[in-house]
Amino acid sequence: MGVPNIVVLNREPISSELHSDAMLLERGSRQENLWGANYFPGLGEAECIEFTSLINIRPAQDNRSMEIADERIRARVRGSTGRSAPPPR
Repeated sequence: MGVPNIVVLNREPISSELHSDAMLLERGSRQENLWGANYFPGLGEAECIEFTSLINIRPAQDNRSMEIADERIRARVRGSTGRSAPPPR
């Protein structure tokens, strides 16, 4: 089972619970910087992050599905998740 994360670009990722994105917005985070992903410990480095979450649907940022489409944002999410998660096996 994956560990949900909400990544606030330019901050550490946050292991999330339902609606934690709303909490982050209330605390001043900007919607365009919040991206959802799932971390799967024990999988190889290439497979340990799934870039899918409902909060990723945002047509205004040209992301029309639950999966993060922009490879630059994926790289930032991957790097941020990698700093806080244990290394994959």
